[in-house]
Amino acid sequence: MGMTAALKSHQVSEFARSCLVINLLVAAQALDFRQPVKPSRGLLAAYELIRAKVPHMDRNRELQHDISEVTELVESGAIREAVRSATA
Repeated sequence: MGMTAALKSHQVSEFARSCLVINLLVAAQALDFRQPVKPSRGLLAAYELIRAKVPHMDRNRELQHDISEVTELVESGAIREAVRSATA
């Protein structure tokens, strides 16, 4: 039973990471539509980092590449560090 719980916990953490990544992409897209409104310093740092890897979505396309790019930013801790340094 312990192994089953461990595997399930790993699966849940993977799903949570996927949700976080998709929400970051959606937030970046939403900020594009809200211009010229400026977000907070931390949010702006995350936005700029995401937009350095993933362009604005102005037409339909497959999102697997975008999700992979933002997943890499999350897993490496780059977004966390960018937000920390912007708000410090």
